[in-house]
Amino acid sequence: MLGMITGALVAMVIDFLLKEGQGLGASGFEDHIVVCGWNSTARDLIAELRGDDYTAKVVVIADLEKNPAGDGVYFVRGDATNTEDLERAGIKEAAAALIFPVDPSDGADMQSILTIMAIESVAPQVRTVAEVNNPRHEPHFRRAEVDSTGSPFPRSTWG
Repeated sequence: MLGMITGALVAMVIDFLLKEGQGLGASGFEDHIVVCGWNSTARDLIAELRGDDYTAKVVVIADLEKNPAGDGVYFVRGDATNTEDLERAGIKEAAAALIFPVDPSDGADMQSILTIMAIESVAPQVRTVAEVNNPRHEPHFRRAEVDSTGSPFPRSTWG
């Protein structure tokens, strides 16, 4: 009987650790930063946030096989437009959400707008900041009620 209980507990712990490693767990953080999407700007930001001056927890939510940010950053594997995945990332308790397009396309901007709308629907108090590929899309981001935008490309690159 004791062996069965011990085996069940070990199986639960192993299952928990496997889910965490695959990004299928829940963060459980408060006042953290949720990074939605992954690109080189997100990578650079995470590197900067790892500096000694910054102590906030960071959660990355991305549809990737493994944690792109490495150790010290909690990973949620999922779709940032899905409210269940956002809740696993702890969006309701987050201080801010940073939205990054996965590629430089107009479609990635539309995906970012959907992400903002999903965040606003479950956690309107969370500050949202989005990287915008095409500056012509900024009015759409504002209509989605993003708090702040930025562009990785100079405006002169868009016709």
